[in-house]
Amino acid sequence: MDKIRLFVAVDIPGELRDAIGREMERFGRIEGVKWVRPSQVHLTLKFLGNMDADNLPLLSERLWRAAAAHPPLCLRLSGSGAFPSIRKARVLWLGCTGDLQAVSSLAEDIDKKAARLGVRREERRLKPHLTLARCRDPRDLQEIVEGWGNWLTGLGEPSFRVDRFILYRSILNPAGAEYIKIEEFPLTGGEVA
Repeated sequence: MDKIRLFVAVDIPGELRDAIGREMERFGRIEGVKWVRPSQVHLTLKFLGNMDADNLPLLSERLWRAAAAHPPLCLRLSGSGAFPSIRKARVLWLGCTGDLQAVSSLAEDIDKKAARLGVRREERRLKPHLTLARCRDPRDLQEIVEGWGNWLTGLGEPSFRVDRFILYRSILNPAGAEYIKIEEFPLTGGEVA
């Protein structure tokens, strides 16, 4: 059986993605820091990992049920930070505020439905964020985090509507991951079938 690497995510509006890309260019190259391609900036709801391709129809059916049970929501970019910490950063991110309860509920529903297909459950609650960069080795990103925070404040912490989520395939390449959209799931807020 063929295995495919999958994740479920929310895309951000194109104009916001473009603005993030321009800011990445302004920061330029930083030794040991690899920027995410602006076209691939997204909010991950659930990393599914490697699944049997034969399970795609059943996964799709479960994701449609999750989408039907949740209404659209609104998020706002707010703040910047790093995992696991600013002083020993491996991942640089932009944070989200807004309908956090609703997005967490959606992610939990997706997690439960995927678990019925053998996908490992999440141990931690979702911390909604957009990954901007990854570091080869832990490093102090204090100045960069502050710079991104100031940039967001200057933009007025832009908000965006979430009215769908997307199932993506991730193909790992030496040049970086390639994301292929498989299917979109509109949030309709109706009853679960």
